[in-house]
Amino acid sequence: PDNVEAHLGLAEARFMMGDLERSVNALRKANRVKPDDVDILVLMGLRLGFAREPERRQEAATHLERALSIQPRHEAALLAYGDALLRSSRHQDALKHCQSLSWDQLQFYEWGVTSRQICTALVGVGSPESAVEAGSEALRYVSELDEAHPRKVPATIEAHGAFCEALVASGHHEQAVEAFEVFCDECPMAIHLHLKIKEKLRVAGFEREADKVFEAAAANDPVLGGLLAEYRQVQEQDRREAEEQVKTQRLLSMLQMVAAAAVCLGGAYMLL
Repeated sequence: PDNVEAHLGLAEARFMMGDLERSVNALRKANRVKPDDVDILVLMGLRLGFAREPERRQEAATHLERALSIQPRHEAALLAYGDALLRSSRHQDALKHCQSLSWDQLQFYEWGVTSRQICTALVGVGSPESAVEAGSEALRYVSELDEAHPRKVPATIEAHGAFCEALVASGHHEQAVEAFEVFCDECPMAIHLHLKIKEKLRVAGFEREADKVFEAAAANDPVLGGLLAEYRQVQEQDRREAEEQVKTQRLLSMLQMVAAAAVCLGGAYMLL
């Protein structure tokens, strides 16, 4: 029970298997053994950041705050804390935190992540024009990263997504469509963000333009095309399951009504 390395190894294995709950539980056990271990606290903050429940996202921020109270310049904690605040919709706090950070001139990854976080925070506080500038900076920084950098791809995806959302929020819809096209071409794996931005463009009245860009990108890139086909299969399966649930619920309701009617008729018969 006191083997921290075993708990951490199990947490990683569970996470790779997609079992977030058990991964977090293993990290909690490691944290109980070493409550002041900054790396464990950061891992807990990162893992809980994937949760959908607001209280767990707030818990992620709490663990990162604890990590930074122990080691204020822990770079991974500083970056993760910005995202934790954004996921908790604490945009003003995120903006204040990110604007307080300063990196060395050649820390392109750190500058890119921080600029992307500032972009998202500015949209959240109602300053989309300034957000566009921050999103543009984020893209510029991540473009400076060496192709072999282990975080170049996710940093690029997140920067494109934030920039596109800022353009939509600022009302620069035609420019947003152009940026969306670049995003689809450069990051075919980011279908979750593609669909999110496509929906925002649809709401803004640019559904046809967004659909044209997305369908063309899916036709030209086998990776995106394959992901889109899988996504639509999942959507169709979910639709069928939802229809079956509705049918089952209707059947149960009918049976309950029949049973209730039978009881009523039985009672009326007894009164005769």
